[in-house]
Amino acid sequence: MKRKKWISLWLALALMLCSFPAAVFASDMVFENADFENGLTGWTDRFGSGGIMSSAEYRYSGTRSVKIADTSTTSQYGLESNKQPATAGTTYLVYAKAYILSGSANLYIRFWDSADQVIDSKFTSSSTPNQWLTMKTVMKAPANTAYVTALLYSNKTNTGTVYWDDAAITKQFTNLGAQVMAAVPSGGTFGIGPNQHMLYSAISGGTGYDARMAAIDTDTETFELIGMGGAAGAWSAATATSGDVFFGSYNNGALFRYTPGGTSVTNLGTPVAGLSNIFALTSGQGGQVYGGGFADAKAFVYDPTTGSSEITPPIETAEDYVRSIAYDAARNVTYLGIGAHAKLIRYDNSTGARENILPTAYSSEEFVYSMDYVGGKLFARLSPSSKLLVLDVQQNASGAVTVTEDAVIEGVGSLSVSPVLGGKVYFTKAGELYAYDLAAKTNVSTGFSAGTLTRIGLVQLADQTNYPGMSVVGVGQYQGNTRLIKYNPQTGSNKKTILSVPELPQNLTVIGTGPDGNVYSAGFLGGGLGMYKPFLGDANDEAPDTIYRGIGQAESIQNLNGNMYIGVYPSSKVYRYDPSQPYSSGVNPVQLFSLDNDHQDRPVAMAAGGQYLFVGTVPGYGHLGGALTIYDTAGGGAPVVLRNIVPDQSVTALTYKNGKVYGGSSVRPGNGAVATQTEAKLFVYDTASATTATVSLPVSNLTAITKLIVGPDGNVWGMAEGYLFIYSVTTDSFTYFEQKFTDVSYPAGAWEDASLLLAKDGNVYGTIRNKYLFRIDPATKAITRLVTNGANGIAEDDYGNIYYYYTSQLKRYAF
Repeated sequence: MKRKKWISLWLALALMLCSFPAAVFASDMVFENADFENGLTGWTDRFGSGGIMSSAEYRYSGTRSVKIADTSTTSQYGLESNKQPATAGTTYLVYAKAYILSGSANLYIRFWDSADQVIDSKFTSSSTPNQWLTMKTVMKAPANTAYVTALLYSNKTNTGTVYWDDAAITKQFTNLGAQVMAAVPSGGTFGIGPNQHMLYSAISGGTGYDARMAAIDTDTETFELIGMGGAAGAWSAATATSGDVFFGSYNNGALFRYTPGGTSVTNLGTPVAGLSNIFALTSGQGGQVYGGGFADAKAFVYDPTTGSSEITPPIETAEDYVRSIAYDAARNVTYLGIGAHAKLIRYDNSTGARENILPTAYSSEEFVYSMDYVGGKLFARLSPSSKLLVLDVQQNASGAVTVTEDAVIEGVGSLSVSPVLGGKVYFTKAGELYAYDLAAKTNVSTGFSAGTLTRIGLVQLADQTNYPGMSVVGVGQYQGNTRLIKYNPQTGSNKKTILSVPELPQNLTVIGTGPDGNVYSAGFLGGGLGMYKPFLGDANDEAPDTIYRGIGQAESIQNLNGNMYIGVYPSSKVYRYDPSQPYSSGVNPVQLFSLDNDHQDRPVAMAAGGQYLFVGTVPGYGHLGGALTIYDTAGGGAPVVLRNIVPDQSVTALTYKNGKVYGGSSVRPGNGAVATQTEAKLFVYDTASATTATVSLPVSNLTAITKLIVGPDGNVWGMAEGYLFIYSVTTDSFTYFEQKFTDVSYPAGAWEDASLLLAKDGNVYGTIRNKYLFRIDPATKAITRLVTNGANGIAEDDYGNIYYYYTSQLKRYAF
């Protein structure tokens, strides 16, 4: 597929096709009129020989190219680009597409000093006719370099006709910048007393971009941002009876405190040793805050006088997560939602008594994901079912606890419910705001489309004309941005406002080249899909990379028959996206299926063969047994799910060759589950006979295979921990198995690590350990480490350049 490269049209389309596209400027060098759509503008006829003209006869992309018709054996012809700033000692590459009707084509790279004198040059030549060629010239800039140009050239002795298109230039290594940005709120809480109109939330960022607390004035819809140094984000927040606001952060597991009116947030440190994520916070009495998180399902209480202390003995010794928490002040009881095997612990702070009160009908759930204690009732939202339980918890004089289910509400989206207003509690379901009547034990929609909300509260707004009394106010994310909602039960007045909270770069989770030749990147947590057009992400002409909203955190990308298939966490959702058609959230891409009912959560591996898509998955929280899933992209219908194709192991690598799917496993199960296996396996699934052969690795105690490809010899190449191996598809045996990275090992297994790519130059390139970009010589299998300070993922553009990422940044290696 040829790239559309009319830049002005591309910009217009980018603005029309994406939902809320955001400008993220990359560090490309771009020649003026590099695609020749504007005739010869920006280019210079260097020798004045004539014979150079704009043409529509042959073009690699778009509607026009440039034609050099050399009819003289004594004259030289040359068309030169505008000058680009360059630095001595840096390696540069120039490219162009050439279609040779006759004669030969020369592509020069020329270096200039500050006096506009050429100080050195180099060229490549080709005479291969009647096809579009990618020509490339590479050279290190000499001393005194100030500028660099590309020269499309025909020498004095040559005669012939050549069409040129899509000229480009790059450094050998280029940081293309952030590809996915977002301002997604998490961990919300409302102020009290004179600050009751304030809403506090955390906005997360990628590595190197600390989270920020957003103090939102719900009356004026303005906000103040205050940095949370050392925190990537915060899942939880609570307002103490003192009015102080607390946040529980990740990945440092710290407790942060903000005093309203202040100019900074105080890091109180990790309240309990071993906590890396504080998932839950709630207010207690006397300024206390209760919390819990990951790992080891630890819980704590913070007292403003005495500091933090762990609630001991551990709340639940066999689990990893305290995912939610609520507090009953009348009884001094804390409720803790446990995962990855759902439990609801009632903990009496006075006596230390604890009891799992989750009704047994819900014991197969993974999490009690969020909780609120309001109106004398406990509201507990379960995951993955999204059921909201309304529980009446009572204790008689003898201490016996009884639990009555007042209601079970299906499909609840919000992560909190509101306090009681007029005998009703508000939440969201299917994107609409609902009201639950405590007395009638029924719920009805308000008709207000509020979206999915992180936090819902009650606020007495300043606008008492449209919003008399108390109003329902909430915060959530919409298309990667922070959105505030208001609803008044008396008047029905409502409002949705997207706040202009500056977006932060998000860490990337996967990259891949689409069938359109563009490089796509997926964002962590907030999701989103970044699209980068090679060589056109330029900061100088302000051509933005495009961010497509409305898709979650992608873990894998696979091309098949002109479409991209995207695997998204959670619930192992698989989408189909046709990049030749306008992007429209919910329409293109469209969700094909989810593996939630099969307890699959992370689609970390994909492969394709014929019309079939193959997906390898990690099971859900608390579960063993990943799956190989087969989907007929032509016939549609339900996918075939082969659970436990390797017993009790995740399926973490896939490739396809001649009717067989080759897969790799990892002993690491879903989070919160205990591994039962000790060694990863290679497996071969025969699509014709629907049979599976499992192959043990020749080196013992390797716990994960994280990548498989069909290599340059037609056999299966893979990485098992730091070992490179080759598996013969004809003899069904390992022909090569050698450790290449002694610093790569996974004592507990891994879901993802290595990436491999058979590149256009015939070599195999890869990344591993979030550290190395490397090249493998197909003949000797020798490893050359190209980058040693951060590399993940791998992709290739139409010119054969290699792309990888590190944290939030997309990077290019050109050679």
